[in-house]
Amino acid sequence: MESDSQESTTSIEKPNILLVEGTDEKLFFHYFFKFLKESEGHIWDNLDNLQVIDYEGTPNFEKNLEIILTKMSGSEIIQKVGIIRDADTDHNQAFSAIKTVLHRIGITSPDSPLTPTTGHPSINIMIVPETGSGSIEIYFLDSVNQDPATSCVEKYFSCLQPFYDDAKLKKPKNIHKAKLQAFLSSRKVPKASFGGGAQEEYWTYSDPAFSRFKDFLRQLID
Repeated sequence: MESDSQESTTSIEKPNILLVEGTDEKLFFHYFFKFLKESEGHIWDNLDNLQVIDYEGTPNFEKNLEIILTKMSGSEIIQKVGIIRDADTDHNQAFSAIKTVLHRIGITSPDSPLTPTTGHPSINIMIVPETGSGSIEIYFLDSVNQDPATSCVEKYFSCLQPFYDDAKLKKPKNIHKAKLQAFLSSRKVPKASFGGGAQEEYWTYSDPAFSRFKDFLRQLID
């Protein structure tokens, strides 16, 4: 999507904003919000004041994030902004990339992830996972580590490893995403991503793996 299209279609409707990478994250949070409100009741009523907007993935990250945040900077209704991004190859580099965009458009950035600023709006950043490299798929894999299919997935990639070592195959760029897709292929209705898995209700949101998101959401709505 071109940047002018992103600019024209993004409207600010709620006082708290959660910026996520793409449509899979938006789908996940849609169902996760539903679970939280149904299972834990009124303590999550303020989720109704949280709007989820995607910035269309890492390749478009700086361009679209700057467009979205520039538009927000002129809005009087915005109180809090949370940004979630994959660590990809380097957690620190991913955090620095967000700080660079914030600095460019004159918004104060947090000193570290999961530490909101005190300005208006308050800005908070979550890099997933919290250290090293990787992507959001790690948390979904953690949530199904007791599922019988998970051991089969690990055996599958263990079987492939010698071929990767001999350069007969190219190793997946994102091994966590590859494992998640293999796991989802074991389900009654196979899906290609965690967003599709959310639609099919394959995730157990009460699993401790998702508590990281609960903590971040509480910072945005309290």
